[in-house]
Amino acid sequence: MKLLLFDREQADESLTPESVTLLTDSALLHPGNPLFIPDFAPDFIIDIMPAITVNRLGKSIPCRFASRYYSVLSLIARVVPVIDGEEVRHGNPTLTNFDNAVITGPTIPLDSIPEKLSLTCDGKEIILDTQKCLFDQAIELLSNNITLKIGDIIATSRLPIKIPAKIDSRVEITGCSNATTFLKFRMK
Repeated sequence: MKLLLFDREQADESLTPESVTLLTDSALLHPGNPLFIPDFAPDFIIDIMPAITVNRLGKSIPCRFASRYYSVLSLIARVVPVIDGEEVRHGNPTLTNFDNAVITGPTIPLDSIPEKLSLTCDGKEIILDTQKCLFDQAIELLSNNITLKIGDIIATSRLPIKIPAKIDSRVEITGCSNATTFLKFRMK
């Protein structure tokens, strides 16, 4: 299983191969477990990213067939070190691919999610526009050089919120209209 994360804001119009970070499965924190904040950097922030899970094997997938390769959406939290005032999202694998760097939420069928989903985190409203996630384009771009396998997780953008990682705090993201919990974890 691979974690493929694009370093882009949700409002950005395009995906580039240079913005992809490949993380190993040891970077994944299983649901229900607390996040132990590492001590190798002075500060950490948490990015929230919509992600899809690949549901079939594929290589060189054209964009028009990409939607056949995923059917569920989840939110993931990516722990990002801040060193000398700079957020380190890719480039140095010892800083980006550490154990428990990514927390996943429950998977939700895409057909049950509206195109624009209103989410709440710490009293702040965030709009997730699934059309701006560019999932089909990501599948096409990644599958040109990588074989996508069942269970691979692809996150294509960051939502416009940065959560500071603080010991003894909790993160919970819910849907505004139906109070569905998309992501929930605590930090220690």
